[in-house]
Amino acid sequence: MNISPVLSPDGKYIIFFSSKDLFSIDLFLADAKTGKVIKNVFKTELNTHLQNLEFINSAGAWNPDGKEFVFSGTTKGRPVLSILNVDKTKVTREIRFPKLAEIFNPTWSPDGRYIIFSALANGLSNLFLYDLQTDSTKQLTDDAYAEIQPAWSPDGKEIAFVTDRFTTKLSDLDLGNYGLALYNIQNDSITALKDFSDGKNINPQWAPDGKSIYFISDHNGIDNIYKLD
Repeated sequence: MNISPVLSPDGKYIIFFSSKDLFSIDLFLADAKTGKVIKNVFKTELNTHLQNLEFINSAGAWNPDGKEFVFSGTTKGRPVLSILNVDKTKVTREIRFPKLAEIFNPTWSPDGRYIIFSALANGLSNLFLYDLQTDSTKQLTDDAYAEIQPAWSPDGKEIAFVTDRFTTKLSDLDLGNYGLALYNIQNDSITALKDFSDGKNINPQWAPDGKSIYFISDHNGIDNIYKLD
């Protein structure tokens, strides 16, 4: 099993989760051009304090200079963000969140100071911001809608994410499709993006110039990749 690949900022490398060593799910570094696996950068069996890695519904993220990689896991039943020095294959920092249940899809800010992620708390999925400098956490959304898969814009001003807030009717528990939205960092506003209304729209990824977003939709019954200008 080889899943959740993440391309480095310079496009040269990929980090992915794999069971290729049979005994555990580990993180591997590969050459993006040739596909050759360079090394195992995180061996779960050697980090026994980390009980579980979030890999089925989550990927990690490179920091802007491509030297560090953040991924989520659990220890003592609570979520933790681990920051890995890729060259040294060593976790240099672990950030614990005792009030949260699970953390998914951390994404680094372009200036390297913040990490935004989706997390379960009290049975609800919302967006959270962690400040690496002040060691503080801010909850960005607080509602009963699903907010998942955040992706930071290249200019650092907006977060693209997946939500059902524009399609679900909470009053009669009528669950709607997943759609794409933008969270404005400066004024905390949320706006819907013009995606497909007849299917789920997930996994937004920004183009390097910030002028378009790639995403996956099954609006015609099959998952395909689309580009939104």
